[in-house]
Amino acid sequence: RAAIERFRIDPSFEAEECLLSGDLAVARGWDVQAIEPREGGETLTQRQRVFLVLRREQDGRWRYARGMSQPGPQPA
Repeated sequence: RAAIERFRIDPSFEAEECLLSGDLAVARGWDVQAIEPREGGETLTQRQRVFLVLRREQDGRWRYARGMSQPGPQPA
């Protein structure tokens, strides 16, 4: 909770590849977290490689079925 109060986190996903077959999809890319101190200071960016499997539900919405991540190279 203290971290949430001290930092603003801006998550994003940078897709490198998306494949679709029927009601299954896979996505590969980068999960990027920009972490900004609320009281000012330098923003830290964390990146990790991500592989996701999604399944289309009966209502048409896509939901995560499986996922894997691995820390990636950090900016210098």
